[in-house]
Amino acid sequence: MSKAKVICVSDSNDSSWQAVFRNLPEDTEIVATGTVLKDFNFEELRSKDANVVFVSYLDVKDLLSTFLSELPSLEWVHFRAAGIDSVMTDTLKSWTGTMTNAKGSFSEALAEYALTACLY
Repeated sequence: MSKAKVICVSDSNDSSWQAVFRNLPEDTEIVATGTVLKDFNFEELRSKDANVVFVSYLDVKDLLSTFLSELPSLEWVHFRAAGIDSVMTDTLKSWTGTMTNAKGSFSEALAEYALTACLY
């Protein structure tokens, strides 16, 4: 992948994801942000050869299926969440691109919580 042209499926008012994008590599461009189908101009996304979807929003099942069927340039979908069972569709399961999630990134915080909970 030469240049990452990222579609962010995220609420643009959610400050928690914005820190992620402050120091992006030079070869990364955010091409669209939104949470519902009408937020995205598919003709524009195709013309920009959008190739990455960053998912930071829970209700994406239908939207993601649309991305995968309408944008042949997609190479990678990353979920900010650790669990992605709720968004798995037949379209996503059969897609041949790279799919990643945040598995393991919450392990330390969960372990600390569990140990603290045991003390009570």
